[in-house]
Amino acid sequence: MSEGREEIAASRKAAEHRRISKTPAKFFNYRGLLALGLTLIVGPATNNPTHVLVRAIGPSLSQSGVPNALQNPTLELHNGNGALVASNDDWRDTQQAEIEATGIAPTNDLESAILTAVPAGNYTAIVRGVNNTVGVGLVEAYDLR
Repeated sequence: MSEGREEIAASRKAAEHRRISKTPAKFFNYRGLLALGLTLIVGPATNNPTHVLVRAIGPSLSQSGVPNALQNPTLELHNGNGALVASNDDWRDTQQAEIEATGIAPTNDLESAILTAVPAGNYTAIVRGVNNTVGVGLVEAYDLR
């Protein structure tokens, strides 16, 4: 198996391992060499805001055999106009209790997460390494409806 396929298989295995029965039905992710973004489209299912959890996973990927994991990811969530909605570095620094209550908190303190309610629209999650480091990371977005 080529190195790229092994990385994909390992990241899928890591994502499946973290999914638990409380995980919402809608789950989006991107795994790859990061300083990239994941574009989210929140549909107009209701007039109420959609609660989402966006995670930037890096260090815990090493435990699943993913080489060159991003060691300290930061996360930004931008709306369709490019305005910053929220940002996070080290998920326990903000919203720890709320994120833990979802049942899908990151497993490493250096990983990032944002829990927020957003109106229907387009959003982009941007993940970077602290001090512009690079590595393989996993960006996940959970629709918590």
